[in-house]
Amino acid sequence: MDLKHVDPFNVIDFSEWQRIVDILARVAGVISAAITRIHLPYIEAFKVSKSELSPFHEGMTIELSNHYCEEIFVSREKLLVKNALKEERWMDAPEIEHGLISYMGYPLYLPNGEIFGTLCIHDSKENDYSSEIDSLMYHFKKVIESHFVLADQTKRLKGSEARYKSLVENAADAIFLLDSTGRIEDVNSEACRRYGYPHEQLTRMSFQDLHCQVRWSDGAWWIQECLDKGEVVFEVCHDTQDGAETPAEINARAIAHPEKPAILAMARDISTRKKMEQLKEDIDRITRHDLKTPLNGIINVPEILLDYDNLTEHQRELLQMIRTAGYRMLDMINSSLSLYQMEQGEYPYKPSNIDLIPIVRDVENDILDMLRRDEVDLCVRINGEACSEENAFFVYGENWLCYSMLGNLVKNAIEASPAETTVFVDLDTDASGLARITITSDSVIPEEIYNRFGQKYVTFNKKYGTGLGVYSARLIAETMKGSFSWSSSEEAGTAVSVSLPQGQEDSRSMLSIEASGKEHEA
Repeated sequence: MDLKHVDPFNVIDFSEWQRIVDILARVAGVISAAITRIHLPYIEAFKVSKSELSPFHEGMTIELSNHYCEEIFVSREKLLVKNALKEERWMDAPEIEHGLISYMGYPLYLPNGEIFGTLCIHDSKENDYSSEIDSLMYHFKKVIESHFVLADQTKRLKGSEARYKSLVENAADAIFLLDSTGRIEDVNSEACRRYGYPHEQLTRMSFQDLHCQVRWSDGAWWIQECLDKGEVVFEVCHDTQDGAETPAEINARAIAHPEKPAILAMARDISTRKKMEQLKEDIDRITRHDLKTPLNGIINVPEILLDYDNLTEHQRELLQMIRTAGYRMLDMINSSLSLYQMEQGEYPYKPSNIDLIPIVRDVENDILDMLRRDEVDLCVRINGEACSEENAFFVYGENWLCYSMLGNLVKNAIEASPAETTVFVDLDTDASGLARITITSDSVIPEEIYNRFGQKYVTFNKKYGTGLGVYSARLIAETMKGSFSWSSSEEAGTAVSVSLPQGQEDSRSMLSIEASGKEHEA
């Protein structure tokens, strides 16, 4: 039995084994106590009690030939020989030549079931060994076997560590071990290679130090979420040591520990994926732009045909439907192209004073079917009071941007609302003097997306959701020099607020109102 196989990491303290045989020999009052090791075709006296009367010494090997211990190897059970001279089975036992006529031994098992050797005692006189000595031997046998278990567990653990280290070091992802504050405690080789820092420097940094601050203003939210929920996945842009930006998808998992919780964060380089997404967006943008040419024909032909006098009323309705659908498609194409410009910071923003009330009414008219289908009401209020036809609420922005923003937010609120509830659109002025639009519904933003609400492609449990509606609304609000915020709870529902620069009623609007009043008087 090779000791390197049994205890490759030198866990067992063999001096303890020596004390065991010394104690056993003294308490039992025998000539010799020993721990043997099978080493076919030999048996080795691995540890022997210290006694001048003992015929054995440590390291002594004897060829197996009807030895007492040999019987244990075959039967795999405890053996008691009271007096070999009185038993025909043991008349030729080699131990008799040394005057050792009594024997008791136990097999020592390895965790895999193999026999390592024996724990045994020999005496020069007939001896049936008391139950106390038997119990002591059995106890020592279990102690020795527990040493084998410890050595085996250490071997397995070291093997697992080696395999784990190999997997980690050969992983294509950068892997970080973080403490509960985000401080880096350890990294793999890929993290050093990708970010350009030596191991010693990375382990003096925080994971937040890698975040590109231009695009990631609040980088700590995910740490607490990961510790609370056990896992979080998000995208972030990282800076390398030479200043290059690397987009990464972070998959972070909490490592539970009562005293020192930690986080294992795997950063996957998604540069290629982002380039493919950008290529797709470029192709989509070009395609949308090219669609405008054939669309002109779809819009212009109905315009020409409607000038004909020989059309029936039904034919005119069909042509008007085609024209309306064409203009709606044109608006969608222009809107998507404009959103791309907003993302790039290239949108030619031309604000003016806009009355939101007609825009909200247009949105309401366009979603009447949705309101009926979902059994949801829509209520528009100004400063907490129901809105009337005479009311006006001005912001400084662009007409179609306001329509698109409000349309997306109202539709999103209706889709999330339970049946027989009301979605409120509140228009008022906040403490800083900005025009504030708040859409409130009896819905709750799922915890899974709460901190990423309004980011691109973020959606939850919506069969056909793209995660672009709220994103585009936020982008439009920021383009119009406004701000976007939200709150959500089981008790209060969800409120999405947009603050925009306040507009003023221009002179043309005043003239129109005055003219209307004079006509009424006449």
